[in-house]
Amino acid sequence: MSTISLLVKIYKTHISSFSLRLFFLPSANICAEYPLLEEGGLIDLLIPKKESVIIAKCEGKVEIVCVNNVPLFYKTRDTPYFPTLKLLHQYPQMMPRLRVDTGAIKFVLSGANIMCPGLTSPGATIHDEVDKERPVAIYAENKEHA
Repeated sequence: MSTISLLVKIYKTHISSFSLRLFFLPSANICAEYPLLEEGGLIDLLIPKKESVIIAKCEGKVEIVCVNNVPLFYKTRDTPYFPTLKLLHQYPQMMPRLRVDTGAIKFVLSGANIMCPGLTSPGATIHDEVDKERPVAIYAENKEHA
């Protein structure tokens, strides 16, 4: 039994390739949030035509987009879709990046908000300019992956 079928037994919806394309049109949530997926043609690599796509609805109003039983994106309640960490490691260019210094890492991992000193210190870098409330990938100083 796959991980996805263990997580979601009751609430899952198979969607057709036509509905899938509508789901990922530029006006839709995921491509609107991550335009590099469509610009670079990554969306066709991630979700090829004729693949099994499931939008799993879990407890706590969590939705998980799975392709061939591999989770790619998730969202909770009124938040945008976020890529899974595995997907972000495969395609790090899909999101704007910010790097925090080593002193901020333990606080960020504990759930703290990232404040200006954590981004303006010598070890930190603002790779991309971002708007308020836009999802970003947070990288740690001296680390390759998010």
